[in-house]
Amino acid sequence: MPEADESEGQQQYLDELKKRHVQQEENTKKVTKTEKLDDDGLRKLDSTLKKTTAFMKKVRNIGTPATPANSLMPELQKLNLSKFLDELAASIAEAKFKSSEIGSVVEVCVFLASRYRPFPDNLLCELKKNIPFRKSDKIANPSKLRVDIRFVAELVLNGVFGCSKEGIQFLGSALSFLTVTDKTEHVNVGILLPLCRSLAIVDLSDVMPSKMNDDLPRATALTTDQRKLIGQLFRDYMKSLIDHANTVRVEMNQVHRHIKKQERTRGDASNEDRTRFEELRTQFLRLYQNGKELSECIGVNMPEMAEEPSDDEEDEQAAVQLSADINQGRVLLWPDDDTRRFYENLLDLCRIAGTINVQAEDNYVSSSDSGTSVQELCDKIEDIDLTELEDEHDDNKVTEETGEDDHDQYDDEASCSDEESHATDSQPNKTTADLAADAAVSGEENRRRMDEFLERLSNSINREMIDRAAQEFALELYKNKRNRKRLSIYMIEGAPKDRLDLPPFFARFLATINQIYPEYVNDICKELIGFFREYVKLTKKIRLDVKVYVVRFIGELIKFGVISKAEALNCLRMLMFELKQSNVDLICCLIESVGSFLYKSPESYAKTKVLLDVMKRKREKVKDPRQLILLENAYYSVIPPEEPAELVDNRLPVEKEFIMQRINLKANRVATLRKIDWSDDDIGAFALEALSDPTSVPFGNINQLAQCVAALSDHHDWLCEEVLDNILERIRLALEIGVLTVSQQAMANIAYLGYLYNYEVCECKILMQVLYQLISFNIIDEDPRNLLRIRLVTELSRVISEFFRKGSRRRKFDVFLPYLYRFYWAKKEAWLKNVEEWGEIPLEIEFCITEMLHELNRDDFPDSMEAACKMVEKVERTYRSKIQKVVRGLQPHPAGDDGRFLNDIMEEEDDSEADSELESDDEDEEETEDEDEEEFEDEETDEEEEEVDELESDQDQEKEHYQEPDQDQDQYQDLERDDEDVDYSSDVDDEEEQVHVHTQRRILPEDEQFMNDLDRMLNEAYMTAPVGVKAPAADLTIPPSAIQKLERRITFQADVSGPPGVSLAYHASEPAKPEKMKMALLTRGKGNKTVLKAVSMEAPKNLEESWRMRQAQREKEHYEMKRLTLKMNERMMNDDDTDQK
Repeated sequence: MPEADESEGQQQYLDELKKRHVQQEENTKKVTKTEKLDDDGLRKLDSTLKKTTAFMKKVRNIGTPATPANSLMPELQKLNLSKFLDELAASIAEAKFKSSEIGSVVEVCVFLASRYRPFPDNLLCELKKNIPFRKSDKIANPSKLRVDIRFVAELVLNGVFGCSKEGIQFLGSALSFLTVTDKTEHVNVGILLPLCRSLAIVDLSDVMPSKMNDDLPRATALTTDQRKLIGQLFRDYMKSLIDHANTVRVEMNQVHRHIKKQERTRGDASNEDRTRFEELRTQFLRLYQNGKELSECIGVNMPEMAEEPSDDEEDEQAAVQLSADINQGRVLLWPDDDTRRFYENLLDLCRIAGTINVQAEDNYVSSSDSGTSVQELCDKIEDIDLTELEDEHDDNKVTEETGEDDHDQYDDEASCSDEESHATDSQPNKTTADLAADAAVSGEENRRRMDEFLERLSNSINREMIDRAAQEFALELYKNKRNRKRLSIYMIEGAPKDRLDLPPFFARFLATINQIYPEYVNDICKELIGFFREYVKLTKKIRLDVKVYVVRFIGELIKFGVISKAEALNCLRMLMFELKQSNVDLICCLIESVGSFLYKSPESYAKTKVLLDVMKRKREKVKDPRQLILLENAYYSVIPPEEPAELVDNRLPVEKEFIMQRINLKANRVATLRKIDWSDDDIGAFALEALSDPTSVPFGNINQLAQCVAALSDHHDWLCEEVLDNILERIRLALEIGVLTVSQQAMANIAYLGYLYNYEVCECKILMQVLYQLISFNIIDEDPRNLLRIRLVTELSRVISEFFRKGSRRRKFDVFLPYLYRFYWAKKEAWLKNVEEWGEIPLEIEFCITEMLHELNRDDFPDSMEAACKMVEKVERTYRSKIQKVVRGLQPHPAGDDGRFLNDIMEEEDDSEADSELESDDEDEEETEDEDEEEFEDEETDEEEEEVDELESDQDQEKEHYQEPDQDQDQYQDLERDDEDVDYSSDVDDEEEQVHVHTQRRILPEDEQFMNDLDRMLNEAYMTAPVGVKAPAADLTIPPSAIQKLERRITFQADVSGPPGVSLAYHASEPAKPEKMKMALLTRGKGNKTVLKAVSMEAPKNLEESWRMRQAQREKEHYEMKRLTLKMNERMMNDDDTDQK
């Protein structure tokens, strides 16, 4: 029955429409083909003033109940109104008749137009005075305008204005005024509705009423193009009406929710909110009702709009509770502080650019302003509709609902032409050739800078580097349009898609420059969303890693606040329609990236929860096991399972837990650990293992652990040795394994070793041996891509750098640095040979070495492998000559020519003489310790340079020796031992010797008995010893005259001037006449008289050197005793303070 009624209604509509068309054709023929009356015909009509005046009075009231339009037709046919056409047209235009009288008035106008030729023009002129059609016009009487618009339309369709082009244009202008100027308030809907309800809308436009399914016959008064234009006016107006109604509905719902929230929390809402809600509700009902009627007339679907929101009080209460928990710190939006600082603490570019004239944004033309098709982003979470989320939709429908547009790229040629024209305008005085040359140079320079910038950008993987990149681009590179174009293309399409570590840093980059260039960043975000929506449509096959990269990039931008949370929910909604193909991977990637952030944000909590619940329900329809696992992991990454996991009790015993707890505490740590029963095999071994394991404490507390070991070693001297053995064993094991899985443990042990050295637990010799092992031990089969050893060296150098800036320790490290440089360049050259396969060497390594040299106050980093090898040769040549000199000084002198003389007996003074040479070298080096290592070679003598030339063949062999790490390690150890024994043995200022304070050793009964027996035996031996016969004492008296001659005077020859560092042996080798020294010999002569004889003797050699050495030795012992005493006092005071705490 309803179908029959509908078809009957459609048939009646068609019949009435056809009847109108027949009537319109007849009226048009009357107007166009009827002959107008001439003067003779007009004279035959009645033109008396009395009748015409009375008729004109009736015309002023035409269409009213007192004067129906049909009642005027008999009088019109008899009267001559040619002199009253203007007044007649004005009376009809100003008449206030009803809509039901429009047909009768049109019949009168048709008759007048067919008899009087000027009447249509006069009537059109009068209607223009009453109907607004310009933008500056105002609507004075909406009720009359409602009838006049329909009246003009009927005049056009019935031929009164149909033959006049001006009449049709007037109708179009009036309709355009009513629709275009009212797209914000929509108060003209009531004016247009009478026209749209009538059948005239079918003949005036190409719209199809909702109740009609087939094409309708159209009148011929308007062309097809004219009908399309009028129909488009009504459709655009209807679209704006729908948007306006939806906006008012959302605002009304917000106010309604606010009122309900106040009622729940306060008990009642304010009067202002209730008044506002009533106003919005009245406005919404008016718009919605008018839109519904208008949509039925023009055939546009009016979407259903819920007047009130769904009453999800539980979700609202949960969002309120979540907000309170976040504010109070019970719930954390970010997993840790580092992550929070990464996403929230951005570089303040506005402050940095405050003194710089940044005007590029003013000249920037966004994609929307330039006419390029761009994606519109969702800004409000309330606009996201999740009602039909669980229904099956095809891709086309999803595209229509999300309002997808085709993705357009920027026009590179246009940008280039804009730049060239701008350059030409800014330099009007230059010739064309000069401008072309300048443009070529500047373009090449700009291209080179941008290439370097993009290369650095992909390696900026920390906050400092990416912030520097953002600052450089914003303040230096942004003004060039080509640079902006290249950056957007690189970030979206050019970056490596397999590096998922880049999107977080790229997002921070865009978030930073968004502070001063928001339109540019907004265009990049729209471009990203456009790519995403293309991937959802599946119009072409795209690699999965490309899709995952774009989704990850969008997720990171959402966490920085560059893209709104509403757009994130919209993207999830688009992917949720169908869980198939790559949509599952994209959903899981987006949820794992930004799901927890959306779920913990109060404003997006409710809709995120709905989306996750829908995903959980739809997961049951997925058959692929891999996709099931992905969906489950993504869901539980946001909402962990409620059932608690089975916890295995791996707790340590109470005593061991107490030890670990005290190690991690700072207060009273040493005093507590001293009380441990170290003789207990279990507890003592556990405590020793805990103190030897730096991974048992946070990395920042390793120095405190080393301080604890140093304090405990004063009471237990064996403890430091055990800890050092364990650490060195772990370091050597890490070097033997050579895998990156133990890199963190190796880094912690290296740092621990450095801190132990800082607290005087480890000796310098052990530290240098470890440094040499790091660059030489077990490196034959190591992968050149493994850069762990360089990181370990730089970390150890960073820890101990404070103590290696001067003195002998500085020189030791200066010896080590060339070998480190050579090791670094060996790695780098191997990397450069495979740069296409491995990529660029990480900049982190070079930064580590640069920072290490900065800490050590060094600036001699070589720029090539050859320079590093030369530095190594220089060090080896220097120390080889020193060692040969010492060895040559210790060799015995050759025998005389006759072979009868014995070799000289080498006594302690001879040894000290050899040592004095090295001490003199050390003293010279102390004076120049702040200078560069290159001055070290200048202090050598010409004789040493000749000895070096003789050993060039040995140096060539040592260059090949670098290929054998095990032998190289032995060489380093031998060199270090020689360095310890020769060059640094006499340095006192560096405090190189370690002092260990031992406690009173317990005396055992056996030891006490042994000492008693020993004392008894010594006493017996002393008592039983025979008494020797005393020799007569010699009594020699020196004559008074000889006393003055025998007065002792010691004088030395002036110091031999020479360059510093030249040994005394060199001066001794010079030919010089031996000096004679006169001495007095006292003997007994005849008669026991004392005789004084003069004896000439040669001056003993090296007497001055021996005296200086003894003097230096006494000063050294005195200073050493003073230093030890002060150190012992200091340690005793520290122990007292520790015990008191």
